[in-house]
Amino acid sequence: MAEYLNIEGGAFKRGPPSGQKRPNIWAGMLAEFFGSLLFVLVAAGAGAIQPSLSHPDSVLFALANGFGLMAAIWISASIPGSGQINPVVTITLWIYSFFEPEPKRFWWFTTGWGTLYYPLLWIFAQFVGAIVAALLLLAIFGGGSDLGRPLVGPGFEWGRAFGFEIIGTTIILGVHLYFIWGYGRISHEKWEKKGLKLTAIPVGLTHLVLSAIGAFISSASFNWWRHFGPTVISNTWNADGDPSRNVDWIWYVGPIGGAAVALGSFWLVLFLYKRIVEPRVDLSTNSNNNQKIYVRKQMNRKSKSKSKSKSQEYVDDSDDEVDEHADNLF
Repeated sequence: MAEYLNIEGGAFKRGPPSGQKRPNIWAGMLAEFFGSLLFVLVAAGAGAIQPSLSHPDSVLFALANGFGLMAAIWISASIPGSGQINPVVTITLWIYSFFEPEPKRFWWFTTGWGTLYYPLLWIFAQFVGAIVAALLLLAIFGGGSDLGRPLVGPGFEWGRAFGFEIIGTTIILGVHLYFIWGYGRISHEKWEKKGLKLTAIPVGLTHLVLSAIGAFISSASFNWWRHFGPTVISNTWNADGDPSRNVDWIWYVGPIGGAAVALGSFWLVLFLYKRIVEPRVDLSTNSNNNQKIYVRKQMNRKSKSKSKSKSQEYVDDSDDEVDEHADNLF
């Protein structure tokens, strides 16, 4: 397993692949700032407007969260290395990058000064974007609003909200990890051109579905700054009103738990894939090659037997013809 995770041979000291450059820090921070601002503004705004409606609207909330995140990722990922929006996603990809299988797509996260600077600066930019978004919401809804900060839904205990934050974060990060790994194996060239922009649609739609389910359970946050920005600007800490049970920690510890589950399950699946699936694929490939060799020999023997009375002429069949005969024979 250590060999597959690339722990041996200096994974922590590897340099950039040939021809690749580090993402620009200032452009990347600006992209993360605007991405976080857009998402928090739209998602928290959909929550802040709920008291003004005749009845709570989970469809509006889900659409705002899903498409808001989709747009934020798509726009910010136009800058190479950006498009993470969520500090938990940044930390998860940072950990993933240390053991990333080939081809390397996040090498800049784990080489030299980038090991610390990139994740910290990306997270800081996301934080500032969330604060600015909350200030804009304050200007729109006024001081009497909670600015759409996440809450435990009516009729639900904090434990259920905490559990939903863990489950939702696990699913969101799982989509990130499996899509990045799988798509990188299929088309690394397209990844080099579009990067995390390719995750915008699957991650956004996943968040939309989770928001429709959890709108009135935990507000489907899955993002530290989605809670922190509106809460600190509206000064509505412990908004449940019971000083004996401050549950604000749910929206910080929950995503951490989800990240741990997502990374653990992801590496377990990759380990099993390496040990079980890939060897069978290799055996199947070798078997097909052996069949082609056998068929080619049989065809050459028949050709020789037919030309005994004539001058020997070598027939070099194409691979397509060999495949056709192999299919008929086997």
